[in-house]
Amino acid sequence: MAHTDKLAGKLLLNVNEAVAATGIGRSSLYELMRVGELPVVKIFSRTYFRPSDLEAFVERRLVRPVERKAA
Repeated sequence: MAHTDKLAGKLLLNVNEAVAATGIGRSSLYELMRVGELPVVKIFSRTYFRPSDLEAFVERRLVRPVERKAA
């Protein structure tokens, strides 16, 4: 079973799971948290991500091709 299959249906992902799910590096995730680009859930000293927040982050950065008009 693929690692991402194990993540399906989880309410919260820890940092390692978020890295595995997104392919974004650990330090980049922490930087995105620091600048407020990626919301987190803090439980005591632990940091978690909601899968929906990770998906929304990716969608906000989706680059769509620009259609060029024929000359």
